[in-house]
Amino acid sequence: MRKNPKKLVAPGVGLSYNPPSIMMAVMEKNEERYAIVDCDGRQYRVEEGDILLVNRLDAEPGETVVLDRVLAAEASGEVKIGSPCLEGVTVKARVISHERGKKILVFKFKRRKDYRRKRGHRQDLTRIRIESIEGI
Repeated sequence: MRKNPKKLVAPGVGLSYNPPSIMMAVMEKNEERYAIVDCDGRQYRVEEGDILLVNRLDAEPGETVVLDRVLAAEASGEVKIGSPCLEGVTVKARVISHERGKKILVFKFKRRKDYRRKRGHRQDLTRIRIESIEGI
């Protein structure tokens, strides 16, 4: 067992120096627009071009869906938070396909009572692509 090992630190390690190319990428990233939407009781952080897997929506593949329950949004560094939703801000998404989720097993039992139930469940899902965030 070593006693009090010395930590070797190279010069410049731990300093927060960012080359200009990285700084430009960070500045460009801050200009992104995103929104937090509520879709069927679940909250998603979305940007334009994102692909999400949400609970089954009543829309055919290729149709456009409007998500109007926008809880928060950011554009060019300005964050808006609704109470509970933002007025006039909508997210438009296109339905790509309908799918079924991975199978999960639901197994219930009561010990010493000869009671066992085994069931499977697959959730119906919809894959959507975020087209635009409007009204920010």
